[in-house]
Amino acid sequence: ALQLLFRVARRTNELALERASRELGFPVRAAHTSLLPHISFTGTRQTEIAAKLGVSKQAVHKLVEELCGLGLLERVPDPEDARATLGRFSAPGRASMARGIAVLEALEQEALSPADAAALRGLLVKVDAWLDEHPK
Repeated sequence: ALQLLFRVARRTNELALERASRELGFPVRAAHTSLLPHISFTGTRQTEIAAKLGVSKQAVHKLVEELCGLGLLERVPDPEDARATLGRFSAPGRASMARGIAVLEALEQEALSPADAAALRGLLVKVDAWLDEHPK
């Protein structure tokens, strides 16, 4: 079942990226979306994102630069460290996030009945809880 879960997740992600790119009018890459859950609306240091993702600060810096170039993120001074900056969602970035979530919700509604979506959600919550009990 988990092998199928990985396959379905990959294929769903590819479809979601294609639809989000079309909806938003710019190419949305999987590398970009891997950062998004780790960026708070008040701002997050790039070093924190890198640690959460298990990648280099340089890799995160490149992706943050791309997202800033697209107008989705902005850099602001870190109030706790004058030498550091935080990356946070810009107003257009917050709007794009909402539109991206709407794409995911539409895909779910196309693929699953409400009852099937609830059943799947329940199973995924169980797997997620199990993973919480069995860290790396």
